[in-house]
Amino acid sequence: MLFQACLRSLSLCAMDSPSQELQEQIETDREMAMKLQAMADNSRMISALGCFTCLLCKEECSLDKCLTEFKCGHRLCKDCSLDFVESVIDHGTGSASDLSCPEVNDEMKRCGEPMTEEQLQLLLTPKQYERFNRLRIRNLSFGEDEERIECPIMVNKASCGALFIIGKDQKKVTCPTCEKTICLACMAEAHTGTCEEYQKWKAENSQADEKFVQFTQKENCQRCPTCKAWGKLGPGDGCNCIRCQTRQCRSQTSFCNHCGQLIKSTDHSMSGNAHFGIHGSYATGCVNKPNPGSV
Repeated sequence: MLFQACLRSLSLCAMDSPSQELQEQIETDREMAMKLQAMADNSRMISALGCFTCLLCKEECSLDKCLTEFKCGHRLCKDCSLDFVESVIDHGTGSASDLSCPEVNDEMKRCGEPMTEEQLQLLLTPKQYERFNRLRIRNLSFGEDEERIECPIMVNKASCGALFIIGKDQKKVTCPTCEKTICLACMAEAHTGTCEEYQKWKAENSQADEKFVQFTQKENCQRCPTCKAWGKLGPGDGCNCIRCQTRQCRSQTSFCNHCGQLIKSTDHSMSGNAHFGIHGSYATGCVNKPNPGSV
């Protein structure tokens, strides 16, 4: 009502033919009154929706901007929620209190209501959630019959590294991350026979694998991109397309003799193709290895 009365007063002043300076002042006041009216309307809308005071930034926010609500009733806005959990992940110890309600009462005691797992998964990226779980496991107190281990299994040339708790009397355990079964006596992938026999077999096969790799490099063998079998062109084979004859591929897969890349059927003998160049599959090189014989 105040704003409407102000607008009516300004309209009456405008009808009395005031000076240009006064007219400009009236117009300025009119615009200000309209802005105040809009702010009041917006304030009433927020009140209708409901609002809260963010614990950290202390700003009044509409409920639709609340991202974290603890069971104690305290709330954090979206920006503060994200900043809060990122700070804990970067600097926290992994204890349950790290991600608890930060409200402090008059006696300087923290509220401490913990976040739920659902809230954690909503706020954290998968990598952050995994990192926080590792912090939590490292911070756990273990019983006399429990211990913490790190998965030693190699996955894609890197250690899995997942942390989990086992009983000290366990012989084998399956990693919840890579799903490989681990022999807890020698901390290797589960095996038959004794650990000594397995380690001896592993060492012998490791040497054989290394020799085989050296052989494939020396003979310029290539691996089928589909079934992973090794292949090599024989003497006198002019075409540089290897057609895989294994039971899985059944001559349906062709790959380059120079680099091992999968070759389309249209690139097999066609000259001027993208992979072999102007000489087609009879070329002495390819787009990935123009000079295959050079180091």
